[in-house]
Amino acid sequence: MSDTQPTKIHDDLEVEGDTTTKSITTDEGEYRVEEESQISIGRSHGDLGDNSIAIGVGSEARGSDSVSIGDRAGLGNEDERNVHIGRYAGQDSDGRFQVGIGQDALRECTVDDATAVGRGAAVNSTDGTTAFGSRALRNNTGAASVAVGSQAGEDNDGRWATFVGERAGRNNGSSRNTAVGFWALSENDSGNTTAVGHDAGKDNTGGSSVFIGVGAGEGNTESDVIALGNGAAQENDERRIFVIRINDRDVIKYSEDDEELQVVGTVEEVEEI
Repeated sequence: MSDTQPTKIHDDLEVEGDTTTKSITTDEGEYRVEEESQISIGRSHGDLGDNSIAIGVGSEARGSDSVSIGDRAGLGNEDERNVHIGRYAGQDSDGRFQVGIGQDALRECTVDDATAVGRGAAVNSTDGTTAFGSRALRNNTGAASVAVGSQAGEDNDGRWATFVGERAGRNNGSSRNTAVGFWALSENDSGNTTAVGHDAGKDNTGGSSVFIGVGAGEGNTESDVIALGNGAAQENDERRIFVIRINDRDVIKYSEDDEELQVVGTVEEVEEI
């Protein structure tokens, strides 16, 4: 810090220092530039890494090439090349190449290359994470998981999962699942399953299945099920079943027990449907 007298530029604002180190002091606290490549604005911030910026009360950017903006943003993270924007974003996180935008986004996250956008997105996430939406992938422990939507993938414990839609995949407990739709595959406990539609595959416990349609496969308990149509295979307990449901009627069905394809009703009735 230079010994020169500070220059007063406002009633409560002074600037002092040389070309590489400057300090601006107001009645709200200290604002300073530490070397030309480091910028911090706010009170009680920690040390800055090379080429890093910290803006906000208690914000930190200790790793090199990092940006933290917001109250306590990046506080406690010492890794490099992170971006944390929002109140508590990235606080107590432990990982490199993180991008967290939104209040609490990536807070206590311990994953490298994590991306989270939304309030509380990927909070306390401990494995590969890409989350967009409030609380998306919060408490996630599944590697290589992607969630888009409010609470999508929250409390997920399965790897290689993709969830799109509000609460899709919430409380999912198995791997290699794909869910698209509100509540799709929420409370699911089996893997290798694809569900598309509102409530599709909700409360499912049978694996290696495909559910397409509103409520398709909801409450299903068996594996190797293919269900097409709204409500198809709901509460199903038949293994290796294929069913097409139209207008609340199963029009085509095959199950392991039947050992043959069934066309329900006459051809004319099916055509009318």
